[in-house]
Amino acid sequence: PQGQIELSGIGNYLDGKKTHCPLSKIACLWYSYRVEDTSNNNRRVVDCGTSTTCFTLNDGSGIIIVDPEDAYVISSHNQTWQENDHRCTETVLFDNEQLYILGEFSHHNIHSNALHTQTQTSEILNEWKKDQAALKNRFDANKDGIIDSHEWENARQQAQTEALIGRAPKQSPLLQFIRKPKNGGLFILSNYPAQELAKRFRYWAWLDLTVFFITLALGSKIIH
Repeated sequence: PQGQIELSGIGNYLDGKKTHCPLSKIACLWYSYRVEDTSNNNRRVVDCGTSTTCFTLNDGSGIIIVDPEDAYVISSHNQTWQENDHRCTETVLFDNEQLYILGEFSHHNIHSNALHTQTQTSEILNEWKKDQAALKNRFDANKDGIIDSHEWENARQQAQTEALIGRAPKQSPLLQFIRKPKNGGLFILSNYPAQELAKRFRYWAWLDLTVFFITLALGSKIIH
């Protein structure tokens, strides 16, 4: 049956294709990075990015393709370092480690062409990211030195167009997918086990509730 499911298994590269984080150049399944300008006692994001390259998950009963786009990722692999006036932050998931995923399961055969296009689009974007100057010159419409979300969407659409007119898709036996639910439901990807994630969410829920009551009490004192 298709729909919202939970899976735990080993993550691996799709067709052996490695992804590399633009900052550390480390090989990984997924990455997210941010570069902040810390000069003048002010933090300003000057570069950021998140991997959208698909990979696989083997839960012991079969292999499923993971489309990580728009996933809420909780990883134990985080590092932050300073380079001159720039603060660099990087989060990754590695090949061959245990992963937990909550998302929408689908096994329609029509996804094979869509997967090829999405994979090719991601590869084109990753290639463009290697030359940040050319990327900004091409897509930084307002010339502020930052590729904002609207400009990045334009870049993604252009990359998708180039992927669509590229070579014909290969037939793949992997026709099962897990991705962000179309109805906007939860899409969680983590290298923590489900039990640990449950504890974290309970802690965050209690913390939010505590902050709410403290704010309510302070507001009541001010009114009186």
